[in-house]
Amino acid sequence: MSAYHVRFTESARDELLQLYAGLLTRDPDLAAHELYVIRDALRLLEHAPATCRQVAGGAPHAPLRELSLPLGATGCVALFTIDDESTVTVLAVRSEPEPGR
Repeated sequence: MSAYHVRFTESARDELLQLYAGLLTRDPDLAAHELYVIRDALRLLEHAPATCRQVAGGAPHAPLRELSLPLGATGCVALFTIDDESTVTVLAVRSEPEPGR
């Protein structure tokens, strides 16, 4: 059983779906594989969200943290907070810039 319930804001869910849709149009086979990889990465938030790196921002009682997600060639980052002892909220999902940009 999971220690944390992971929820997504509407904008975070939309951002993740847009990133996935972009990958799906470029390489459907890779997109199917990446979906499983992303789900596995997000499972970390169910069990050990405090192990993810804390970043600037967020409230004092709910610092902002980030989880790297392997999506496509460059990956993306899920920004989230640990709201309480049972809830994690993913606030945003951002693609990471390509190297050299």
